Amino acid sequence: MLAKSGERVFTKSGENLVGARRELADIGHQLAAAQLALDVARRPVENMRAVISEAETVDSTLAEHRLRHEQAVSKWIASGAETERPAVPLEMVNLERKSAALRKDAAIVRRSIADHESGRCL
Repeated sequence: MLAKSGERVFTKSGENLVGARRELADIGHQLAAAQLALDVARRPVENMRAVISEAETVDSTLAEHRLRHEQAVSKWIASGAETERPAVPLEMVNLERKSAALRKDAAIVRRSIADHESGRCL
């Protein structure tokens, strides 16, 4: 039993101190177990949020590639467009494919998280 505010936890002989230390150790173990359970419970949501984050990163990288390609096309046009038009970089095409796949996954994840947060899945 823990002491209330202002109460002494031990007597002169120290009898209650041993019990209080034992109880404190038990509470520490309970806290550690609860923290572990919380960490385990959070993993699925963290994994889902990672999908959203990856989709956002790919979209951002894709936007940068598109901008560079548009700049190259604009420069080509400004120079008279007499040579071959700048080709779409293969990396940009791969990013577009990856973005399309991740958008589907991210949309599913967003709906799932919203359902869980709103309590609709319970």
